[in-house]
Amino acid sequence: MQTPINLEVIKSLQVGKVYKGHKKEVNGLDFYRDGKYLLCSSDDEHITFFDCTVLSPDSEPRKVIPSKKYGCNQVKFTHSSDACIYASVKKEGSNDDIRYLNIHTGSFIKYFKGHTKPVVSLSMCPSDDTFASTSLDNTMRVWDLRQPNEVYKAPFTVKPLCTYDPRGLVLAVATNSGIVKLYDRRKVDSGSFTEFVIPFTGETPEYSQMMFSPSGTHIAISSSDSIFLLDSFNGQEIFRKTNDELGLSDEDKAFYSNNNLPLPQGTGISQSSFAFSPNSQFLFVGTEDGRLLTLEGQTGKQCHAFNNMKFRHSGEVSVAFNPHYCLMVSACQAVCFWVPQTQ
Repeated sequence: MQTPINLEVIKSLQVGKVYKGHKKEVNGLDFYRDGKYLLCSSDDEHITFFDCTVLSPDSEPRKVIPSKKYGCNQVKFTHSSDACIYASVKKEGSNDDIRYLNIHTGSFIKYFKGHTKPVVSLSMCPSDDTFASTSLDNTMRVWDLRQPNEVYKAPFTVKPLCTYDPRGLVLAVATNSGIVKLYDRRKVDSGSFTEFVIPFTGETPEYSQMMFSPSGTHIAISSSDSIFLLDSFNGQEIFRKTNDELGLSDEDKAFYSNNNLPLPQGTGISQSSFAFSPNSQFLFVGTEDGRLLTLEGQTGKQCHAFNNMKFRHSGEVSVAFNPHYCLMVSACQAVCFWVPQTQ
């Protein structure tokens, strides 16, 4: 049974395991839908597969899959725990395919060809075998695992991002021009059924990640200067937190001072992944200087920072939260598994 997630439980999370097998930064984290397994892709051209039901301080990945020829990024489980999709990252312009992999045999099931520049977001539809991708070639494409060719393609004037809602009914696409378009997953070729204009002042920031809350009622988007939350029904901005607002708190400064640690000197919010708690009440955000923060899901108020003496991230932090168990994972080059502290 899932542990109820509240602030007390979040504050009890401690590092239970650190995996240091990756040689470069982790660029993708994804839990399987039942929470039992975790995939990590890395700039070291390897994918690691963890069994979360048997984790211990000394446990190793169940599988380490090399992808030396193509590299790997944005790894995602399909509807089977035996298979995943991920983006190629080598030979830009000549090999920007999406690869469909059997995790346990390490063999490719299919290649999805079409993008002409690197893929920047991948999202698996929760309700069927389709998935969406966006790329620096300024297109959003929808694919079906059973077919090699795209089933829909939408051009944009700037880089888009995409994500499906938790029920698999709506596909959201955001662009650096400050627009969020919502598509009916069942008739995506009819175009978007509504769109929101994201409010901003000055130059439009570059958006890096987008995600629906598990409740489906909100969309969070991170950018080069902030992270913000929108109402997914009307596009109203619920909150926006800038890099400056997510700087070191007095509590953080006291922690570093009391432990004779140098103050982090990063420039802001991680451009890697963030995560919601399963009940949508909290948002977990990494920073470029190795910190990991908790924000209240309705106000954006910073309510906890994961200051830990056992292990400290050395660079930009990605984060994912298990959909069924009280288990959080954060990663830079190392992968940390956070579990509730036992009394």
